Amino acid sequence: MTAESPRWIVEGERSGRPIIIAPTATSGIDDAVRRMDLAFDGWAGPIPGWFKVLEKIGRWWYLIWVAIGIAVMALVVDREVWEYFVYGPVPGVFVATITGFLAYGLGHLQARISGGLGGRDAVIAALASQVRPGGAVKKMAVAALAADPAAEHYIHDLAWRAAGIGEANRVHATEELTQLWREADPEDAAAFDAKIADIEAKFKKLGDDGKI
Repeated sequence: MTAESPRWIVEGERSGRPIIIAPTATSGIDDAVRRMDLAFDGWAGPIPGWFKVLEKIGRWWYLIWVAIGIAVMALVVDREVWEYFVYGPVPGVFVATITGFLAYGLGHLQARISGGLGGRDAVIAALASQVRPGGAVKKMAVAALAADPAAEHYIHDLAWRAAGIGEANRVHATEELTQLWREADPEDAAAFDAKIADIEAKFKKLGDDGKI
């Protein structure tokens, strides 16, 4: 069974991860969604402008440094022309890789400092009253809603509570939402059960063989 996601389940533009919006959401949701999407993608704060420029350059970053490597070699080493193009790219690729890693680390450090909340988990926790990670909750909520559109408000509330990390009522909400999903899409539920059974059987075999 396939169905479209409701308006209160959105997909992160950068991460592609599902994000659930609070049933009581009013204002500031777009910003909360954007910030959680960035957190999913490893950013604890706003992406620095200079890093966005590097993202746009993309793979050209390597080609730029390869060209620089060839040019520098041509200036400092007296070789045949073909040797510049054979050996010149090597230091260029090396420098591009190192500077790329440094830029990535520096960009994330700057984002964390400017965000002021710490790491990824801290950002997600700070946004928990407005938006929450969808994870497996999305699939169950979408299936349950497709089977009973009139129960949208109730399903939304269940999905929201099921996505609440560390909340006391999360387990009950998850169990109830799971039951609705099983009733709405028994084929998908059966496939999931079979997959879990297969994993458990493999772990049991590893245990019986003394490998774990």
